[in-house]
Amino acid sequence: MAPCIKLTNNYCILMVQIMRIIPPFSLIFTISLLVSGCRGTALVDPWAYAPKASFQSWKPELMDQKMIDSILPGCVLEVPKPDELVSLGDLFDIGLLNSPTTAESWQDARAAAAGYAVSLAPYLPNLAFSGELNATRSAFISTTPTGNQLFKATYQELQPQVALNYLLWDSGQTRTNAEYYFQTLQQMNWTHNETVQTVMQNIAKAYYDYLYAKEMLIAANSDLLNAEQSFKAAEDKLVSGIFNETDTMQARTNYLQKKVATTTQIANVENAFVDLLNTLGIPADLTFELGSFPATPPLDPFNMNSEELVTIAKQRRPEYQAAKANVLAQESYLKNAKAQILPQLQLAATGGNTWYAGGLNDGGDYSVTVDLTFPIFSGFYYSNQIKKAKSVLKTSVANLRSTELGIIRDVKISHNTFVMAKSQLVDAKNYLDSADIEFRAMLSRYKMGLSTILDLLSSESFLSDARAAYVQAQKTYYMSIINIAFATGLLNTEVK
Repeated sequence: MAPCIKLTNNYCILMVQIMRIIPPFSLIFTISLLVSGCRGTALVDPWAYAPKASFQSWKPELMDQKMIDSILPGCVLEVPKPDELVSLGDLFDIGLLNSPTTAESWQDARAAAAGYAVSLAPYLPNLAFSGELNATRSAFISTTPTGNQLFKATYQELQPQVALNYLLWDSGQTRTNAEYYFQTLQQMNWTHNETVQTVMQNIAKAYYDYLYAKEMLIAANSDLLNAEQSFKAAEDKLVSGIFNETDTMQARTNYLQKKVATTTQIANVENAFVDLLNTLGIPADLTFELGSFPATPPLDPFNMNSEELVTIAKQRRPEYQAAKANVLAQESYLKNAKAQILPQLQLAATGGNTWYAGGLNDGGDYSVTVDLTFPIFSGFYYSNQIKKAKSVLKTSVANLRSTELGIIRDVKISHNTFVMAKSQLVDAKNYLDSADIEFRAMLSRYKMGLSTILDLLSSESFLSDARAAYVQAQKTYYMSIINIAFATGLLNTEVK
């Protein structure tokens, strides 16, 4: 049964009026509403379909809940296999295929394409067929010399008609309207490209956040191992009677601190993986393998200065192209508003035949009309439409300028961050190597009694900080590459 909402408003109003006029039949009409799929009791008790009180929760009827439960989200299209080693490029493919965001922007572009096709319809003639079959039977009383007599008459008529409407000339309204919808389509296409790039950037960020968390767990385990070595060395000295219990207590506290940090980082890794799965648009209960930061990262994948990158961005950034398409669309909208005060020439023609009972017909009938129209005065409607279109056009131009400034800013900042990250990665690696050497030397000196426990724990702290700094530098470096690719419009499905 079709739901009541699909019935016409006139039908529902008519039913209510009948129920008011003929109260005894209210129950009958309520039953008819229910049979047709309507919730007829709402006519007499509408509050029954709302929460009972402000402090109570609403509970739907069983039938309504079944309708809600029948609506299911879209299925996942692709997921990695368990224990499969997945690269960043694979994640791009999986995420773009499953992303509801790109699916939405894609459908918006398709709807805009259909809208453009609709705007082209006036270029073609409009043909319509109508057919009428009329059969009537009537009776009347006529007075005759012999008295009143009853006469009966039967009348039958078949009348098919074909109507033609064609726009001969509209001073460019159809053309400018179609151009507006075409540029709107272009804007939606570029907006979809922007959505694709944004999804890829989000996937890359979630991917590197996970790698960062995983590498920090490795670093935490290494810190825990170093703390255990320091603790073991302090215990050995305590057993030997060389130092007092203070060294052991400090080393033990440091060890337990690293153990807590390691346990916390395990949860961070798991949560980062869940966030990655959510970004990919796949269930969070899946498992697969991901790699690590490359051992030897490329030091300059963008061998260009910021000015060259800005030039590329103005050619490739989809939101910049979308803003330009919007300007073109608003220019067409303004031209269309101006064309509405110009003459229109319309052709209308109808033709058909009428058959009557007994085989008679009218031999065919037709009508041809050429209609010339143009507005003379409409309460300043057209002039105000032109003013509105001019304002919207100026707004789109301002938006284009704002988008350009934002793109230049993005490129400059991402390039500066990349240059900093490239230098920071080298420095962090040197810092890590130096801190590792210092800790190993200090551990040996402590075992020989040439340094204190504070010296050993200090060198261990430097090593822990160096590990974290190097992992952070790796994440910053690779994310800066993604950000430059996004800022220049190079992060797309063609370049991975």
